[in-house]
Amino acid sequence: MTPEDAETVALQALVYLLQDHKVRNMFLDKTGLDEAALREGVKDTDHLAGILDYILSDENLFTNFCKQFDLSPDHAVKAWKALSRPVPEL
Repeated sequence: MTPEDAETVALQALVYLLQDHKVRNMFLDKTGLDEAALREGVKDTDHLAGILDYILSDENLFTNFCKQFDLSPDHAVKAWKALSRPVPEL
């Protein structure tokens, strides 16, 4: 998966999260983000990975997101992996 493809999936995830008022409010409440931070974040790979991480953490959100955008779950996971940076070991 190319970085551009992974970013596209992450942006689709953001659209999914923001289109429903209830889902949007829950996302903003849980993450502490505001609309300005979301706008700035679309330029940041770590932020985009975090959006996918949020979607992947909730089976219902993840399933509905994949259905809405006609994505296989594997494709969405690959996008997350492509955007995620490994955490260095201590």
